[in-house]
Amino acid sequence: RGRETWRARVVAMALSKENLAEALASTLNADKAVRSAAERYLTSVAPQPGFLSLLLQIAVVDSPEQSVSLAAAVQLKNYVNLNWSRTEDEVKALSDNLQKYFGTAKPFVLQAEDKQTVRDNVAEALALSQSKPARMVLCDVIRHIASSDF
Repeated sequence: RGRETWRARVVAMALSKENLAEALASTLNADKAVRSAAERYLTSVAPQPGFLSLLLQIAVVDSPEQSVSLAAAVQLKNYVNLNWSRTEDEVKALSDNLQKYFGTAKPFVLQAEDKQTVRDNVAEALALSQSKPARMVLCDVIRHIASSDF
């Protein structure tokens, strides 16, 4: 899709598997404006319930766009690493330094339901993933969850 189309639509886009996959694909675009719009969309929808589950679903999709599957796996890993054990008090304490330390990725408290969905499905996603690089990233997700939760 063209630069103006994506930039015009990004503000109104709700969280859905299709929109998320499109945004992930756009983060790989050579055009900085398209990439930036996609990154803003990802940052805006990340705290919404279901975000991590959708990333996990996209990470295991067997499609010609393996780069999108890998991008989903990497986003999942980054959000798990950044937020898996985060508390409300930590988010409040970090609020003054968000841009300095985190750039566009904002820390937030993950919903308990989202965490449980990821726990319940990440091993199966690892087994189903057709992409070796995505499987390697999903191994990192499992390692982080295991070290945080157990």
